[in-house]
Amino acid sequence: MPFWLEARGSEFSWVHLISAMEANINLVYCISVAALLWTLSRNDFNKALQPAVLGLLVLSTYRPIVLEILMHVFHLGDWFALAFKAGYSVFLGGVALGLCTALTGEVSTNGKVH
Repeated sequence: MPFWLEARGSEFSWVHLISAMEANINLVYCISVAALLWTLSRNDFNKALQPAVLGLLVLSTYRPIVLEILMHVFHLGDWFALAFKAGYSVFLGGVALGLCTALTGEVSTNGKVH
């Protein structure tokens, strides 16, 4: 909502565009984390992949800290932060999508779990 409420009566500002893009990136990020948690809760989940999924979930909790360190050390701006968040969210989403597709593909091939 900040994009709509703040930009309605004012001139164009990059702050509003960055805010809107960041909201969409955060939505993809939250859906990806939820998908990873969903794969862990399934009974037919391959236990050999559990450490990798748990590692991704742990790394996802440290995303803000890593981003702040990179921005502070290298004096980077808002656009880098947006690109970093987008890259990490797309990576996490791709892994989550692959796992979810593999799990649902195994179930739907014969109607039961392999």
